[in-house]
Amino acid sequence: MKLLCGDELGQLKLIELKKGIDASNPDSEAPKIQRFGKLDKQNAILFFCENENYVYVVRKNAAIECWDLRKEPPVLVSLWQLDEKLVENASIVSFQYAHGWLMVALSSGTIVFRNPELGEVQKIQVSSPLSCATLHPRIAGVLAIGGEENDVSIYSCNPSCSSSIDLSTLWDQSKIVRLFQGKNVKNNALDLRVRVWVTGIVFTEELFNAIDGKSEDDSAPAFHFATITHYGQLRFYYTKQARRPIYSTDISTSELNRVGILPSVNMLYFSDKRAQVIVFDPINKKIVGRFQGVKGSASCIHNLGDLVAIVGLDRHLRVYDVHRNHLANAYVKVMPTSILLLNDRDEEVIKEEENRAAKEEEEEEIWRNMEQLDDKEEKKDGRKTKKQKRS
Repeated sequence: MKLLCGDELGQLKLIELKKGIDASNPDSEAPKIQRFGKLDKQNAILFFCENENYVYVVRKNAAIECWDLRKEPPVLVSLWQLDEKLVENASIVSFQYAHGWLMVALSSGTIVFRNPELGEVQKIQVSSPLSCATLHPRIAGVLAIGGEENDVSIYSCNPSCSSSIDLSTLWDQSKIVRLFQGKNVKNNALDLRVRVWVTGIVFTEELFNAIDGKSEDDSAPAFHFATITHYGQLRFYYTKQARRPIYSTDISTSELNRVGILPSVNMLYFSDKRAQVIVFDPINKKIVGRFQGVKGSASCIHNLGDLVAIVGLDRHLRVYDVHRNHLANAYVKVMPTSILLLNDRDEEVIKEEENRAAKEEEEEEIWRNMEQLDDKEEKKDGRKTKKQKRS
């Protein structure tokens, strides 16, 4: 397994882990760690995102780096500096890549988009303050946001949810419309207003085997998504049915701060400030388990295929499978702030498969050469018999 790790001192690390490595066992094999990039103690690494070719890194000073990790050592391809005035009185709350555009969302409600290939930059303003923002993974030009006393909203520059839209024209401020504005849940048992503070959003169409967007008969597009809150609530929305959540429950007594989906098992995961990383069944609406062994609040979580990587406040990087079985863990000296699973298999297994494929290719080449020799021999024998008949 190979992971990319960024820490609070601005250091980048490539970590190779084998299944069974245990940092708490002195006799266990040590992971391989390769450090690269410039150490910058004043500008910690905040978030990672990736496309099919590169990994993008955003730092505290809003510098965005593009790295090619296929090279050895990794190569810095480009560097882009966001206007530092934007981060003077605001913080970066989200950083994503989708449909050819990088998104940098600021707590002030300013969201900057950049197309790395075209070099184009777009900037939009949404309701603020922001604590989270996320792009729809399938429909281009759809964005969900939320924050403190700023209930969840969906904005779009593609209100028809067309799949044939020209991606280079996305995120023009003049084309931005609000497709959905969430409504708070009803007052509690004491008839008091429930406070609003959205801390995470995830689109859930694939969990419910549904299709978001706009059909020919509908006047407004429909979206499935879930939110988590600062007050420990988990809520599910279906915009076609209601502005209020269709399901809401109190999951924890502390803040929920990270949420995502495990597509291979159709589950939802989220973490709180009490060292819990919870797996939730969205169909049956129940908790199915927790990732055991995480110490302190999870500082970063990432899922790839059947693997989940989690870092706790004890600075241990733990890797589990989606069934919550512990596979490996490594101690990272400096507190990680972001992780990215790059490969879900051990390097030795990959090398063995490559060697096996190379041997099979060699054997096939030998057989092909032998067949060619047999064909030549048959042709020679045919010529000899013809000469004998003529004589």
